[in-house]
Amino acid sequence: MYLTEVEKLARFLMNPGLTLPEVCRFLVLETLVSLKPTSLYAAAITHEGNIVHVGSFGIPQELIKAWGTSPLTIDVPLVKAVKSDEIIVVSKNQMVEKFPGMDQFDVLDTQWEVLLACPVLPFGLFSLTLDVLPEVDLEMELFLRAVGLILAANIERTNLPAIFQKRNLDVRTSLEPKSLTERQQVIKSLMEKGFTNPAIAAEIGYSESLVRQETMAIYSLLDISGRKELLEGKKK
Repeated sequence: MYLTEVEKLARFLMNPGLTLPEVCRFLVLETLVSLKPTSLYAAAITHEGNIVHVGSFGIPQELIKAWGTSPLTIDVPLVKAVKSDEIIVVSKNQMVEKFPGMDQFDVLDTQWEVLLACPVLPFGLFSLTLDVLPEVDLEMELFLRAVGLILAANIERTNLPAIFQKRNLDVRTSLEPKSLTERQQVIKSLMEKGFTNPAIAAEIGYSESLVRQETMAIYSLLDISGRKELLEGKKK
């Protein structure tokens, strides 16, 4: 079933001139309909370490504006999904108990029963509000991650630069930085001290997957081939 839905999504995205709201609508009403979603929220992670809304369906615009930009330091499901690189599922009744940071968001007043947050690293993530609690087995997890990757690729290809410009953010510095971010500088420092990726993940509280992605970004920004060249450069 999931392969069929992914194939339908891929075919849909081949239509020229699609807008991001149209894509988000298709995901809720077609691709992910078996989960009984009521809304979808897609977000990107800037190199400043913030979660920024890039597209949605079924969520009032005034509510999205009220949420604003979320740093990766607050205790909410979306941040947890990114930091752990895991799909987070939580019911509304247990939301504030498990994620105290959600107490500041008006989303708790809207009509839904379950929140599901799926990481799409290193791009960002998407979340769904659902009517019923889903059973996220391995097959469904792979399906959700595949949908997220397809969505992210479509956003980056067609919409993301315009979205960041609309928010008065510098596209060049946000998406294609020429210097290391603060988090990358911390990771680089730990690498130079001999920390392995698992040790770095434990030290800074992020998933090993995210640390691995950041190390690859560091190598690219520094124009080096890997950890050996990084350490050799430090010795010089």
